[in-house]
Formats: sequence, structure tokens, C-alpha cells
Amino acid sequence: MAKTGKIQKLCIFNTGEFVVLPAHGVGKFVDYVELETSAGLQYFYKIHFEKNKSDVLIPESNLTNSGLRKIASKEIADKVFDVIVKAPRNQRGIWNKRMQEYDAKIYSGVLMNLAEVVRDGFICSIDPNKSYTERSKYKTALDRVCSELSVVFNESYEDVEKRLLSVLKSKHAKLPENDSFDLEFDAGDASEDSRSLDEDFAIEEEKSNVKKVAF
Repeated sequence: MAKTGKIQKLCIFNTGEFVVLPAHGVGKFVDYVELETSAGLQYFYKIHFEKNKSDVLIPESNLTNSGLRKIASKEIADKVFDVIVKAPRNQRGIWNKRMQEYDAKIYSGVLMNLAEVVRDGFICSIDPNKSYTERSKYKTALDRVCSELSVVFNESYEDVEKRLLSVLKSKHAKLPENDSFDLEFDAGDASEDSRSLDEDFAIEEEKSNVKKVAF
């Protein structure tokens, strides 16, 4: 449906603007549409995620609950490096509780919270004894941080990742000389790892490759 002046006035994002949806990560706002639903006429924010080649429709009535936000400012993004150089939290304690804390930080969508998971979970990338679940949460957080910083600093994802890992390795890791542990990962795997957790935050209906999300 063609946009009206009223629709354009209501929209809080600019077409083509990068945004962050906590349950999915960095995407691009592509349209503000009105659709006829069983509950009547509703307005939706349409977000495109290039990595997964998918679109998500967020009802305007649930915009706040979705956590959709603008990309962080450069000033805030710079603080990510202040966070990751600090000493990581003690890994002792109840494993399940630590994983729940990671989930809460990842799905808060707050950049500093994600940076804390990257810092605290970095040991997972160099310790073969860490669990698959711990590794997947670290990978998800790292992917979210790299994706957002690449937009903020106008750098490639790969360059941002190298910068972050370089700082983490210099501050927290004592790697063997042959650097036998692989610090790289497939960002697609991170999306797969977190997919089941999305259900805690959204109910998705797949229709013509567009997901209508109700929060």
C-alpha cells in the first residue's frame, strides 16, 4: 500500500537506516506499512536482515516491547573497547545462572551488555573444555557487536572483528605459540544457535518470507 502523509509523519526511522532489533541483531529499516489484520488496520515497521535474507514486521503497538532502536552513536561505540579491556567476571558459580545472565544481556540489545558477554565469554574461544552452549553465546554476542560497530565506524565486519580480537587476545589470552585455537566463526552459526531463544521474545508467523512479530 502506498504511504500517506500520515504514515510518513508517524514513522520514527528513515528509510534505509540501520537499526538494532535485540532478538535478531542489526538490520535495515526499509518501510513503514499499514496492513489489514484480524484486529483491524495496523501499522508495521518492516526491517530487512541481509545476512538471513529475511524481513521482520514489527507492529507499531509493540514497538517498545520489541526493543527496536537506532544504531549506537560513535561515542557509545568507542566505550566497547573500554569494556573489553577490563578484567572478565569470575567464571566460577552455577553454570545455568551464568548462561541465563548471558541471554539476558544478549537479548537486551544494549551494546555495552553485549560487549560484556564478549569479554567474559572470550575464554570460550581458547579453552577447548568450554561447552558448546557457552561458545554459541559468545559467538552470538561477538557477531552482534561486530555488526553494529562496522556500521558505526563505517568499517568492514572483518576489520572490526580483527580489532576486537586483537584487544581481547592482548589483554586476556595466553595463547600457545601456534595459536591452535580458532578464533573465527561463521556468523550464520551464531544465528542458528540463537534461533531457539528468539521464541522467548517473539512469536513469528512465516508468510512470503516476511515474519510478522508480535511481542
